[in-house]
Amino acid sequence: MLSDNSITPDQRKDFIGGITAQDQQVNAFSVVATQSQQNLLNQTVTGDGLRPSKDFQDDFVNAIGGSTAPTGFTVDQWNAAMSTRANLYRQVEVALDNQDRFRRFGRARTGWNVRSLSTSACSSLSS
Repeated sequence: MLSDNSITPDQRKDFIGGITAQDQQVNAFSVVATQSQQNLLNQTVTGDGLRPSKDFQDDFVNAIGGSTAPTGFTVDQWNAAMSTRANLYRQVEVALDNQDRFRRFGRARTGWNVRSLSTSACSSLSS
């Protein structure tokens, strides 16, 4: 898709659906997370590490023409930006897991699932 600068309506729909799913997961996390956990997310998944993936994502969403993918970046740049984004979310997940290790066994977790967040909107685009 990125390599041939084209995107089908179904691919665009899947991509936007993935972004929507990410947003819903972050919102669900915010509902059940403690203030400390929310601060961890907000302080980790931000800034220069997140900016390229957000910019590329916005380029796709805002691309005019419906069947043309944006051309302002390469597949390698896309993959690097999305890997960085996934790693930021993974850092949050690891920190939450480490917190859980110190809590009593069986206590409810937050429901955070970084694997879904980091791949839902991004996986189909690099193919």
